[in-house]
Amino acid sequence: MSSPTEGSMKHPVQFGENVFKSLRERASQANPDSKGSGSELFILPDAPLAGIRLTMSVEEYFQRLGAVDDARKPNRIDLIPTENKEFPVMVNAPVTITDGKTFIDGREVVLVF
Repeated sequence: MSSPTEGSMKHPVQFGENVFKSLRERASQANPDSKGSGSELFILPDAPLAGIRLTMSVEEYFQRLGAVDDARKPNRIDLIPTENKEFPVMVNAPVTITDGKTFIDGREVVLVF
């Protein structure tokens, strides 16, 4: 079985530098939309995308996601590892936060640890 980060350079979904620039600007101007001890979530307001900034390895992030109960585990297809050092994981889906809970396409999920 391959690791979640294996082949990330060949992932069919790629993000342009303008997306990462928007995330950097958002991160410099505002607090994260959601924050844990090892990750921060920044939602792009004008696009159905979000960036996750990590203080842990991408591999450890996906290992932690693997331990989340299935009811709150995000669909793996929505999480895209990137080569960007500041935002090494992207959420390629609409993310919202309501009453401190994180949702992708209306389903409650865990994205930060």
